[in-house]
Amino acid sequence: MSPSRAQLAQQIVDAGRFLYGRGWSPATSSNYSTRLSASEALLTVSGKHKGQLGLDDVLATDMQGQSLEAGKKPSAETLLHTQLYSWKAEIGA
Repeated sequence: MSPSRAQLAQQIVDAGRFLYGRGWSPATSSNYSTRLSASEALLTVSGKHKGQLGLDDVLATDMQGQSLEAGKKPSAETLLHTQLYSWKAEIGA
């Protein structure tokens, strides 16, 4: 069974906190993502502190990098993530 959206979002939050805790992702640098479906991805929103991420700091986008959630802004690197997902179906995160 595939992980749910909530489980995938929690994994992104956990990864951000882990990487921040190791000093590998200071403050608002970096963005994390995972493929949600063939046409959607989950990404960290723009400008959020990675050591303080919560579930509300993850948004869904289409593969053109457009937010699918009102009021949530994708990061500048969103297209890098979505283009990789579009390029190779086996890329998952």
